[in-house]
Amino acid sequence: MADLSDVSKGLVSAIAGILFPGAYDPGSDETSVLAWQAPVRGTMTDCRTIRLYWGFPSANDITGELVAGKVHVSVSAEAGTTKLTTRFEQRWRRGPPRIPTLAAGLVGEVVTFTGEASATQVVGILVNHGPSAGSYAYRCTPADTPQSVAATLAAAIAGASASGAALTLAGEDILARVVCDQAATMEVRRQQQGFRIACWAPTPQARETVAGAVDAGLAGTPWLTLADGSLGRLIYRATETDDLPGKDRLWRRDLSYTIEYPTLLSKMQPVMLFPGATLNGGGAVMVPVTGNVLAGPAPIPGLTVSGGKLAVTVSKTF
Repeated sequence: MADLSDVSKGLVSAIAGILFPGAYDPGSDETSVLAWQAPVRGTMTDCRTIRLYWGFPSANDITGELVAGKVHVSVSAEAGTTKLTTRFEQRWRRGPPRIPTLAAGLVGEVVTFTGEASATQVVGILVNHGPSAGSYAYRCTPADTPQSVAATLAAAIAGASASGAALTLAGEDILARVVCDQAATMEVRRQQQGFRIACWAPTPQARETVAGAVDAGLAGTPWLTLADGSLGRLIYRATETDDLPGKDRLWRRDLSYTIEYPTLLSKMQPVMLFPGATLNGGGAVMVPVTGNVLAGPAPIPGLTVSGGKLAVTVSKTF
């Protein structure tokens, strides 16, 4: 869930991409792609050092920096500019598909597991005929391996055996599948917040060089990518220039923006193992799954697992 600090970091990161050629350390002196001249020890010197950070400095904090020809760029939230803009339906939305890292390969009556197990993955086995007939779901643990998954299922399935990562079943019409929980988000609020980008420079030329580059760069950045993967809409508001500095060699220009961003809830959602189940009497079945194999009559195709419970969604025929 993105909050004010995440939005602030997203804005600082966007500005860093304009000012610096590569990675940067917030709050430290960095060499910029820009250059300007400033009087250093009485001599006009080519300067490239910028310090970019979140927060608002005091004049005493930057006096020595400006004398050395450096430019400061500060980013801060403006008080009294928050506005609620919620207007979208609240519903869960799936993110990019997450692919299981554990795989189940089926040849005849043998299921071979490969890859890596995790607590977000569920193994499903469906045997329609024979001694092993039934439906089985197993949620893996972080400690599981392909060999332990095969051994756990073999211990719970009648007529089954395991050798290494291979599970041998006694039956026909077998299905084996591994699914992975999927990330979903729901927007519960949307808001706007005003931000001020202040450029503190030792000369008017340095101020115009840095502030102009930031202004032009953000003009081509209508959206900010936030830490939770959501987007913040960047809206320009105003520019203010201070040509009457209160201190010697302190020239300032402020750029004001509004960022509209969502507040999101996140959760992991289960994925159906075998669609299209039918049970006598219809309805839904919820059964606890605590890391052990869950077995049911065959066939039970519509299995899903979430929060330690297995859900079987079925239809009823009248």
